[in-house]
Amino acid sequence: MRSAEALLWIPILALAFAGCEKKSIDNDPPTVEITSPLAGDGVVPPVEITANASDNDLVESVEFFADDSSIGIDFDAPFAVEWDVSSLDDLSPHTLSARAADGSGNVAVDGGVDIWINKTGWNFALSQIATTANSVTLAWPPYPSGGGSYAVYFSENAGVSTSDTSVSAPDTAIVISGLEAARQYHFRVLFNSGEYAIFSDEIAATTDSTGAMVPIEWVSVSGGGFSRGALDGSSGLEGATPVRWITVAAFEISQYEVSCGQFAQFIADGGYDDSSYWSAEGWAERTDNGWTAPKNWNAGIDGWPVGDDYPDYPTIGVSFYEAEAFAAWAGGRLPTEAEWEFAARGGGGIDSNGDTYPDGNRYAWGNDFSAEISGVYVHCNFLNDYTDPMPDFLVDGFEYSSPVGEFPTGASWCGAFDMTGNVAEWTADWFSLDYYSTSPSENPAGPPSGSEKVYRGGSYIDRSTAADPGYKLRTWRRQSRDPDDRKNYIGFRIARGL
Repeated sequence: MRSAEALLWIPILALAFAGCEKKSIDNDPPTVEITSPLAGDGVVPPVEITANASDNDLVESVEFFADDSSIGIDFDAPFAVEWDVSSLDDLSPHTLSARAADGSGNVAVDGGVDIWINKTGWNFALSQIATTANSVTLAWPPYPSGGGSYAVYFSENAGVSTSDTSVSAPDTAIVISGLEAARQYHFRVLFNSGEYAIFSDEIAATTDSTGAMVPIEWVSVSGGGFSRGALDGSSGLEGATPVRWITVAAFEISQYEVSCGQFAQFIADGGYDDSSYWSAEGWAERTDNGWTAPKNWNAGIDGWPVGDDYPDYPTIGVSFYEAEAFAAWAGGRLPTEAEWEFAARGGGGIDSNGDTYPDGNRYAWGNDFSAEISGVYVHCNFLNDYTDPMPDFLVDGFEYSSPVGEFPTGASWCGAFDMTGNVAEWTADWFSLDYYSTSPSENPAGPPSGSEKVYRGGSYIDRSTAADPGYKLRTWRRQSRDPDDRKNYIGFRIARGL
């Protein structure tokens, strides 16, 4: 048996050995995260910044920073400091961060939170007002101090930034149009005060799944030059002289004339009720005349194939202003007269007038009105007036307008259909008889004002005779009318920049 004295030494030795054990070293940093304000917030004075911090032992302190300058330290959870922003400009952007330290000397830093100063208490929050298959209506409160400008940025992906598509907003509400049906889009509004620019919150909105717009099919038109004007002087009375070499920047143009099926969606989408698509002059005309659809839409009148029963026919009976409003709704614009002629005529071919420049095409498909192309001699819808009776191979088969794209052999060099014949087309330009002699040679946009708008391309009412084939259907021919005229032989196509 062990003696009592020996037994007394056992706990003493155990304590001694325990004291000799090596103490573990803490190399793990704490974690820290700012919990208020959140990224993107506009902070209203007084500003309290809070953070969560944790460690496997004990967090001794959290220090807070604004733009890398210390603004306070807290030694006890919950960690918080008050930030004095009295000297900072309203709307100015700043970055907040926090640094936590534990008892072993380990530190961790929060990644940073970007905020802005909101001394006015402005609730810069974006709201979804309405959606259709092709548009989203947004609104937001104005900056209380007034001034500044707004732009809406949007994308199909979250995290909208200034690299995404943008649209300038004339006010604190906007209709974003030309969207795809049944798609989710993300939106943010950028306010620019002139000194500072800040983003609103980001919201997501999904377009409706029904009534999807018949898509616009675009063709690309590379930038380049062409001989603008009447090479034979035949259009001098329309101001198509002198012939000059003109260059235009690259753009896209709709492959077909805007169809009734496409225009029907504009009507269904409230296009005639929303002034944001219209110019001030156009909205005044629409209001004064009570327009709710193109002239004779769905009326079933002979000579007016226009309405829901003609989805593949070109839209007719539209004024310049209605065409302009549709273009804005569809995310485009009307082409300039120069763009239109370049897309129809091209910049190649022979030099018949000795100016060292190629002439381009007399008609959209070439220089011979009744050329044989793939066994076909009729390449557009026009008023046949060669002989009576007409030989079958020269009959286009239509008394009035024809479905868009009906004459594939008549496509222009860039792939646009019906640029010669069918229905004539509004352009963006005001008409001036002497504009060709005074216009700039690069990207001419027409006179700043006028009384009539230019339309181009000829139509099914324009004659072609054996003696003078395709005279009124030549790519350089200019015509003009009052912008509020609504004829059954005038339609339009749209364009957009690249």
